[in-house]
Amino acid sequence: MKEQCILPFEKKGGGPISPSSLRDGKVRIFNSAIFCNDKFNGSTAVQHVTEQLFLMQALTASLSTIRTREELETAWGTPGFTSQMLLLENADALVDIGTSFLRVWGVHTIGLTHVGRNRLADGNTTVNPEGLTKACQTLLPNLETRGFVIDIAHLAEVCFWELLDSFHGHLCCSHTGLRHFCDTPRNLGDDQISVLLSRNGVIGLSFAPEMLSTSGKSDCRQVFEQIDYLVQRWGSRGFALGSDLGGYETNCSGLESHAQLENLVELMVQAGYPKTEIDALLGGNWFEFYLEALPNGLNGHPENESSA
Repeated sequence: MKEQCILPFEKKGGGPISPSSLRDGKVRIFNSAIFCNDKFNGSTAVQHVTEQLFLMQALTASLSTIRTREELETAWGTPGFTSQMLLLENADALVDIGTSFLRVWGVHTIGLTHVGRNRLADGNTTVNPEGLTKACQTLLPNLETRGFVIDIAHLAEVCFWELLDSFHGHLCCSHTGLRHFCDTPRNLGDDQISVLLSRNGVIGLSFAPEMLSTSGKSDCRQVFEQIDYLVQRWGSRGFALGSDLGGYETNCSGLESHAQLENLVELMVQAGYPKTEIDALLGGNWFEFYLEALPNGLNGHPENESSA
């Protein structure tokens, strides 16, 4: 949900992600990315991200937000109702304002940077990336102690490998393509996939055409073929959908919104995937991952977070 919203989300009437498309796709829980521009990530102006961070949170504040494990279980077991979790994409502001507010909002997942270099790390478009900064090395123990998930989706590869040694908490890749099909620094290589699975991480496959195909065009069958590649090589555990709908300009034919998810399910059924495996890939693997990562009860609420 990186698009620059003018209206609060619940008032959006259309587009690739909206209340109606989530309802039609029977989506119970989704990770909403709070994306913040800075002078390295999305803005040509020298801009501090903190003000925009609070603006983006305000635009999503009226949605039902999951803050604890118990709330996750309730949302998972409530068909017909959609809840969100929040993912901070570009965490540069944490250098200045710390992490104590994150649980208040319901942020559980942290992407250190977007595509460029910020004060924490290098993104995947950085020329000659240098790795994690000293500020990041100071922040990571705090995030690990408090149980936050690190999303490696936009990290430069040198930062990815350095993070594995520096952070021992939960890791995921919220949305990615596969270098096996589309060889770009934005996508994951097989060696990265293997090590993320060894750390019990989850990898979400994006619907973004530029991440699925060197032609920049894609369709539902290509998404299935890449899911099938992962499942045939590593099994279904650890893989899921990371659509990134609303975060790119062109459409994946047949998966223009969550309302078309049934097209993907149909391809899985035709290929002989059992229902248990389909359920896991459509969301069950994410649920199990966050069931372990999220705090229990009051431990997830602000009164139990000390300042950082």
